[in-house]
Amino acid sequence: MTSLINISLITYFTLVSVIGTLGNGVILLAYGNRWNSSKSTSVIFILILACVDLWTCLIVVPAIAIMEYRDFDVPTAICRFYSFSKNLIIISSFIMSFIALDRFLNIAVPHYRLLNPRRVKVTELATYDYDHPLRDMTKTSEIHIDIPRMNPLMPIFQQIVVQELFERILFIWAIRHPASGYVQGINDLVTPFFVVFLSEFIENDVEIENFDISSLPEANRKIIEADSYWATSHLLEGIQDNYTFAQPGIQYKVRTLEELVKRIDEPLYRHLKNQHIEFLQFAFRWMNNLLMRELPVRCTIRLWDTYLSEQNGFSQFHLYICASFLIRFSKDLLREKDFQGILLLLQNLPTHSWTSNDISILTAEAYQLKVMFANAPRHLTS
Repeated sequence: MTSLINISLITYFTLVSVIGTLGNGVILLAYGNRWNSSKSTSVIFILILACVDLWTCLIVVPAIAIMEYRDFDVPTAICRFYSFSKNLIIISSFIMSFIALDRFLNIAVPHYRLLNPRRVKVTELATYDYDHPLRDMTKTSEIHIDIPRMNPLMPIFQQIVVQELFERILFIWAIRHPASGYVQGINDLVTPFFVVFLSEFIENDVEIENFDISSLPEANRKIIEADSYWATSHLLEGIQDNYTFAQPGIQYKVRTLEELVKRIDEPLYRHLKNQHIEFLQFAFRWMNNLLMRELPVRCTIRLWDTYLSEQNGFSQFHLYICASFLIRFSKDLLREKDFQGILLLLQNLPTHSWTSNDISILTAEAYQLKVMFANAPRHLTS
């Protein structure tokens, strides 16, 4: 029995030594490379902590295992390991405290200093611009008409507080961007940002769709409003030609989408043309609303996460997403034999049960198209 315990302890110490040595070696390599590019103090502390752990796994733990093998003294080995672990925890806790303090001073504080003035500015804009003489015109404008119709299946967007928040965001943006002003569909683009920023203030087990936003403190609602405004503004800066007069950006993207589909799925392209389906009849909305009305909000957030991490995600990668999205339903569309059936399917594609896995597949297929065609634009010319 004693021999079995000894063997188990030796095996345990050996595994700790091997896994710990490899793991800390990888950390040292990764953060060593990071130190070469950004010499932040938190990297120093992490490297120190990894060195301490590496020394433990490479020297101390094997030494204890050797003692255990040589002495076959289980209590002594356990006491030595416990004593060293206790001291190591104190050292590691001390280093981790410095890492936490460094992260707070170098990340949290600058983050607050960056965001707080912008949040205050939106509050000031809401006070000044929203009281603008032109504000009365919005009572009969598209903003005031569009907002009550926004996401009718989600109760949260039927709340007056939420509708007023959206109206302020859109009106301020329209006043401050006269080149385009408000165009129908921009209201949809605020939704994913609003949902993400709202989720920071509610519990994970609470359904956002039915959450009463008036239960939040006013200060938190102002933060959500300000962050949603700036995030939407940043998004629209990259695709503003979609919303200027005659919407040339969308017109160009729809034509390019048509050429792309012609190259990658000619049977579908011919089928649509034979039934007199014009790409503008369905793809205009895809470009104008960035597929917001074609996908559940949870899937839109996942998709936009990819857009934000991809260079020119909203302005360029979205085109390949739309192509992959259309091809996904190629077989269903080919089964429809008349104009009405095809257009009805295109306007009501069955995506209600889609999950993040479907979006992952969609983005992977879109990336393949981007690799094939993005750097060879002549392939998309007739």
